[in-house]
Amino acid sequence: IQNADSSSILPLQVEIAEKNEIGYEKIFSAEYHLIDIDVIQISHENEYEVEGIFCKLNWELQKEDPARVPKFRDLVKLSGCDNESNTVRASLSHIVAEAKRRDQTQQYKDSHTHSIPVSGFVFHESRCGSTLVANMLSAFNPQQNRVYSESSPLIKAMKACGQRSIEEYICNNTNLVHDVVYMMGRTNDPKEKRLFFKLQSIGALYMLDFLTTSFQNTPWIFVYRDPVQVMMSHIPDPNMDNAVCLRRRGKRPVDKNFLKFVQKNIAYSGEKNNGKSVKKLSKYEYCAAHLAHLCDNAIKTYHYNKASSKLGMMVNYEKLPDILSELILPIHFGQEVGETEKKRIKQVASVYSKGRTERYNIWVPDSKRKEQRAYPELEVAAQQYLHPTYAALEKLSSKGVYGK
Repeated sequence: IQNADSSSILPLQVEIAEKNEIGYEKIFSAEYHLIDIDVIQISHENEYEVEGIFCKLNWELQKEDPARVPKFRDLVKLSGCDNESNTVRASLSHIVAEAKRRDQTQQYKDSHTHSIPVSGFVFHESRCGSTLVANMLSAFNPQQNRVYSESSPLIKAMKACGQRSIEEYICNNTNLVHDVVYMMGRTNDPKEKRLFFKLQSIGALYMLDFLTTSFQNTPWIFVYRDPVQVMMSHIPDPNMDNAVCLRRRGKRPVDKNFLKFVQKNIAYSGEKNNGKSVKKLSKYEYCAAHLAHLCDNAIKTYHYNKASSKLGMMVNYEKLPDILSELILPIHFGQEVGETEKKRIKQVASVYSKGRTERYNIWVPDSKRKEQRAYPELEVAAQQYLHPTYAALEKLSSKGVYGK
């Protein structure tokens, strides 16, 4: 291997340095946004070594038409941020420190750059209308709202220390979570005032620690659906083995919290299933158990303390979209909703939430169709394994806002 000519390396280093410096300034001015993180190390002392990945996102694409840009990954791709040459990598802790310094320094206060406070979080059971909720949050006031729908940085930050209830004191990710949200909320648009996050369904497994230590004063909702309907959304075909709810089936290591949940609530509940292990669960039973585990975590979070029950709200899919404009937004999330906003919400609710194409599919209610097409093995699993948590969610849902 020949040694590179030092005279050719120096200009390259200068070019990279100049590019990085320009990129850093675009980050500080909120022209570039945090699109991903690589967690290298995180400690007990709440310190972390994380690389942030930044790029300029075209938020207008989502604001103008949420159904065409239903997920954060769609926005990243359409903004050209899946091309590494358009991104800037930097130490997240260093970037956050400088960004906060500038945001709090009089010299920079004349600019419109600021971090939007979080107005609410959306957790969900999966395949239950949560993307529709995210689209409606974006549509009801697109100029003032920024909505992250299943973004990578936040869920990675939440998962960085595992599920605290089992893996006690492995590390402390509170600072990382706060810093990620702070950077994702930064904007140079003075009209943007509200920030919402719709998490991935797996986020329900981390919501207890997240909402009771990092965002204990922020309202949240958990969206769920009828057991048979939600399972038919996951496994519409009996021959289907790659459903989202089956991703961890047969894989090692087995989630210790899931194993504990199955042993306590499913494997030994009732004579027919006495002694059944995770390994022996059919795909329908495993799917139902996985969904029940997500719902159970939401229920535990709600019951954690009085603040959790006041800030949390359980939302049945069947009550969408009206419950959003009549109860969730104006009362639970504390946002003004007039006739114009209601029209926008109804408009986005009239099309398929994950359209992604120029020709929209008009939304047709599918609950009855799913129930009619359900097959016996799925119905039995839904009733036996998932229905108990559904009944508990229904009871909490009836309490409405502030747990009343």
